[in-house]
Amino acid sequence: MAQSIRDNLSFVGLDWANNSSDDRRPSKEVKMLDYACGSGFLSRVFAPYVSTIKAIDASPRDDRTVHGQQHRIPAESPRAQPASIMESSAAEYNDFDLITVGAALHHFPDAEDAVERLAARLKAGGVLYIHDLFAASEEEEKEEQGVGDESTKTATTKRPTGFKEGEVQMMLEKAGLVGFRFQIVPGNFEIEMPNRKVLGIRWFMARAMKPDVEER
Repeated sequence: MAQSIRDNLSFVGLDWANNSSDDRRPSKEVKMLDYACGSGFLSRVFAPYVSTIKAIDASPRDDRTVHGQQHRIPAESPRAQPASIMESSAAEYNDFDLITVGAALHHFPDAEDAVERLAARLKAGGVLYIHDLFAASEEEEKEEQGVGDESTKTATTKRPTGFKEGEVQMMLEKAGLVGFRFQIVPGNFEIEMPNRKVLGIRWFMARAMKPDVEER
């Protein structure tokens, strides 16, 4: 999956600090916020192409800024600060060139509100990138849940709820962002549920940009 994202860097639509994954020092500043970073998957994916990363997650651990000059994030999970930073007006939590939300938006109590708050922390021309579950069609959901087969209903597990393209576009545009793009990540992926059942899922990538001042 990481390789699929790197193969589609142009999809994000940023002028990267470094256009290759080698060890050259960044040629410009590209400031990234990895919100709800979890183990830091997207931080590791984008680290070679940005100059600094602020990795944030709703956990009691301390916050850490990761410097892109290293081009590789340490093996341990990025330390994080509670998601209450959404209420912070501190300069360090504003004016990002790139904000990412990876496989987390479907967990938020109010995804629309979260998108609006994150969009406000972008600099003009900055990009909000969302990587999450693609919503299954009604037919696929019925198949996963064993609809029509009473003997299997109790043994099946409902797949996590994802998003349809129109839903994501509505949230991003309502937050004042432009240049919406949406793409399903090629390939089928599997996740193991708490009950150890393995479900096949699909992922999408979406992005939109905060308008430059002259575009408003």
